[in-house]
Amino acid sequence: MSTEKSAFDRLLAGERVVGPDPQLNQLQADCAVRIAAYNSVDPSDMEALGKAAQIVFGKVGYPSLVKQPIMADYGINVEIGSRSFINFNCTFLDCNKIIIGDCVAIGPNVQLITASHPVKFEERYLEWPEDKEFPFRAVTHARPITIEDQCWLGAGVIVLPGVTIGKASVIGAGSVVTKDIPAGVVAVGNPCRVLRKI
Repeated sequence: MSTEKSAFDRLLAGERVVGPDPQLNQLQADCAVRIAAYNSVDPSDMEALGKAAQIVFGKVGYPSLVKQPIMADYGINVEIGSRSFINFNCTFLDCNKIIIGDCVAIGPNVQLITASHPVKFEERYLEWPEDKEFPFRAVTHARPITIEDQCWLGAGVIVLPGVTIGKASVIGAGSVVTKDIPAGVVAVGNPCRVLRKI
């Protein structure tokens, strides 16, 4: 019996993965079907929307609302607490876990990005001449994102891999969050910095 980790398990472990990978391709294709179904649900039918969200994401607490449309890489790595609200056009690049707590508000056009790539070109982009159809490979690794209870992320916020945003903090619109943010603060900018305590 093989003990080698799958590409999906290696992503969750923060290890480097070479793609395209058949398992990851299938998981992404399955997610795309679920996302298309979710985005086509009648937005006034809250019961149907709630049921569809349970199929797209790994966990969704009740009551929470994720407005359409959304985009996700896998969906199953996203966990959303109860009484949270996620506005439209949220992108969940969930190559690793995205944990969203209770009573979290996320504005429109927010991007939660767990995936990254090596900085050096020769480590990021590998020649793969034996594959005539796709003669190169890309190297990816991913780190989890955690947004703790009672946070508010303004419109257009981008959260990068490995970031934790502490309980009840507010991230100003358009900020790019590159490092952990402590609890109970207002933080803004690119890169995002603490402005003041709440």
